[in-house]
Amino acid sequence: AARAGGRRAGVAMIGVVVMLLAAGLLEGFGRQLITVDTARYAIAAVMFALWCAYFYLPRARHGE
Repeated sequence: AARAGGRRAGVAMIGVVVMLLAAGLLEGFGRQLITVDTARYAIAAVMFALWCAYFYLPRARHGE
């Protein structure tokens, strides 16, 4: 049980690292380079759609 839990936690941490890396790049470069409000809102809408898809679209379950 501990092995399976550790494996799931490791996968979750990889996702966290990728998410924080993307957020850091967007904040670090996007904020200075993208000055048009419409482009910022478009990026925000795309990110919102991606997060909604990630959390709410059904996925295949492995091992069941």
